Amino acid sequence: MAKGKDQNLRCPYCDKPIKKFPKRKTKCKSCGNFYYSRRTPTSKKRMIVTKEKADEIEKIWNEEHKINDVVSELSWLGGLSKKENEKIKHELKGKIRNKREFNNAVLSLFNKLIKNLSDLHKKKMAYYSLAIYFDKEGKNPFKMLQKSSRFELLFYKQQGIKNVKISSIKGCLNCAKLDGKIFSIEDAIEKLPIPNKNCEFYLFNENYPFCRCRFHPKI
Repeated sequence: MAKGKDQNLRCPYCDKPIKKFPKRKTKCKSCGNFYYSRRTPTSKKRMIVTKEKADEIEKIWNEEHKINDVVSELSWLGGLSKKENEKIKHELKGKIRNKREFNNAVLSLFNKLIKNLSDLHKKKMAYYSLAIYFDKEGKNPFKMLQKSSRFELLFYKQQGIKNVKISSIKGCLNCAKLDGKIFSIEDAIEKLPIPNKNCEFYLFNENYPFCRCRFHPKI
């Protein structure tokens, strides 16, 4: 792999000299193979690499983004320090190549955070974040959406709201039937009419619906 513009640039396949550093996918004039310009999350300089290596680097970047997304959510919800963020990143990086271990670690981190949160609105948001994470991972988000809705209602009750109305403006045809329905706060908490079990909207995967109905205070 050739590094930097000031280095002796060579094709990563045939080792023949390259006149200038490529800005994009480029075909070698000597061997006919395509080489790529890439940078890893830990390197400052771009490298000239093979297709195989470019794919490997892309996988590393995807893993980095996945970890950062989780840490960002946890940090926002829990007000974590930089040191705490780095500790979580280190823990998740050690599990990123094992899907089951990584998902269990994420769930454990969120559950620990939720347990320590006193703000009902943030508990609602934490469960909604988990629902989105579950959906991206191909898991059923329904239970997480239910918990999110429950804490939303508990938050409204805490604020003295007596009645709530369902909004399904962005929902499917089945959810549209619920749009505008009004419930007392107590009935809504007991029945949890949303998320809708018959929802037909799909977000990130085609196996499980992701209901986007919301409760709004009816004042």
